[in-house]
Amino acid sequence: MGDTIGIANGLERLAAVARAGYDYAAARAQYEEAEQLYQKTGEIWKQGRCLTQLARMALAQGEYTLARTQLEEAERLYQTLGVQERLTWVHHLQAKAFLLAGDDLARAQKLGEQAVALARAGKFKACLAYALNVLGQIHLKQGQPDLARDLIEESVAILTDMGDRGGIGEALPGLAQVLIAQGDAQLAIQHVQEELALIRQIRLDQFVPDCLEVWGAALAGQGDLERAATLWGAAAAWRAAHHLPIAPAYRADHEQAVAGARAQIGESVFVAAWEHGQATPLDRLLA
Repeated sequence: MGDTIGIANGLERLAAVARAGYDYAAARAQYEEAEQLYQKTGEIWKQGRCLTQLARMALAQGEYTLARTQLEEAERLYQTLGVQERLTWVHHLQAKAFLLAGDDLARAQKLGEQAVALARAGKFKACLAYALNVLGQIHLKQGQPDLARDLIEESVAILTDMGDRGGIGEALPGLAQVLIAQGDAQLAIQHVQEELALIRQIRLDQFVPDCLEVWGAALAGQGDLERAATLWGAAAAWRAAHHLPIAPAYRADHEQAVAGARAQIGESVFVAAWEHGQATPLDRLLA
C-alpha cells in the first residue's frame, strides 16, 4: 500500500506542475490516475482533493456538467470525513459552476451564500475571499451591481491583505464588469489594465481573455468601437489557442456587444480591427 500511495503522491505533484503550465490534458490524466489510486488505498481526503482539482480544470474548459459531478463526489467524501473547510471550498466551486453555466442562478446564489456563511463561521479566510467574489458575480448577473460591488471589494480587500495575487487576478475582471454596469467605464479600464499587468507577471493566462473582453466592453461604452473590436479579436484568438471557451453566462452579452459594434462601424472596419487583434502579439497590443 505504501508504494501505491507514493505513486499517487508523485502523480499528484506532476499533475500540479502540468496544470500550472496549462497542460490540462496531462494534468487531468495524472489527477485521474492519482484519484483512482487514492480510492483503492482509502485515502479519502486526497481523493477528494484530486476530484476538486479536476473540477477546477473542467470549469476552465467549459465542462460544467462534468465539474458538477466531480464536485458532488468530492462533497460526499468530505462529508464522510466532516472536513468543513474542504466542504466550504466545494460549495464555492459548485456555486461557480452554476454561475458560469448560466442555467440556474438561484441555485448558484444558494450555494454561494452557503459557502460564504461557512467560511465566515469557520474563519476560513482564503475561502471566504474567493466565495465573496463568486457571490458578487452572481448578484451582478441578477442585476444588483451595488451589492455585487460590496461583495467583490470585500473579496479584493481580504486577498490584498493575504498577498494572494492570483486571487486578486481572478476578482478584478468581475469588479470591472460591476463598474461598467454602474456607468464608470474609465475606472473599469484602469482596473483591467492593472489586472492584465498582474496576470501576465504571475502567468495566470486563463484570465487574459476575460480581461480583454471586459476592456473591449468598456471601450465600446465610450464609443471607441474599433479599439474594442481589436481587443475582442485578441481575446477570441487567445481562447482558441488555449482551449478556454467563453462561459455561457457571459456569451450572450458579449455576442450582443460585438454585433452592436459591428453594425455601427461597418463590416469591413470591424473585421480589419478584429483581425488585427488576432494577429498582433499580446505584449505589442498592450504596449
